[in-house]
Amino acid sequence: MIEFIQNETKKIMYKCCERYSQRAGVGIDDVQLVLGINEEGNTYTMCENYVPKESYDIMQVLGVRIDFLGYRHIAPPFIIKSLLRFMEQYNITSDRIKILCVPTKDDKGKNDVALFVYNGNDYVETITFSELFREEDIEMPKLE
Repeated sequence: MIEFIQNETKKIMYKCCERYSQRAGVGIDDVQLVLGINEEGNTYTMCENYVPKESYDIMQVLGVRIDFLGYRHIAPPFIIKSLLRFMEQYNITSDRIKILCVPTKDDKGKNDVALFVYNGNDYVETITFSELFREEDIEMPKLE
């Protein structure tokens, strides 16, 4: 399950950056997605050359109008738990914790996303998807 979530998240992040780059008329190498947190929950910011340009909501990140797969219910709590864990691990405040997601290619030329923890604008550590998302962080939505 966790591997599926990691792979799907990677695809979604890459596609989000790809859509933004096409719409903005810039190369995908010039686009980044930043995950953050505020008093209302998750934040998603599209950047060009590391300069914030647009705030997105989860549906814009997913690139859908209707979320038939329910990712909008699964992803945000999962991301928040990950951000809270990095906040505690590195003693970073909620207004400064960021995960920089940079579209790239892996060794085989396949679409990939590199992940970096930031404290505001200060680099902290390069992480993997398995470090970002752990099995114990999964919170499935409750059926009502």
